Amino acid sequence: MILSYASSQIAGILGNIEQLNGSNYASWKEKLEITLALLDIEYALHKDPPVEPKPEDENYEVLKKEYDEEKAK
Repeated sequence: MILSYASSQIAGILGNIEQLNGSNYASWKEKLEITLALLDIEYALHKDPPVEPKPEDENYEVLKKEYDEEKAK
């Protein structure tokens, strides 16, 4: 999990990925995705943030509780 890495270690790992220059997009993207997956960071990149329910929504209390729990992750 990402919490097991110090931010300097993550920066060092990400620093080994070649800089995007326009002509290397395919290889850059592949290396970045592999690295983020290994660091378990892809979750934040592929999951939409939770949408806060409106008070007028049906079952607002249940939806709000689920929203708060998801937001806390």
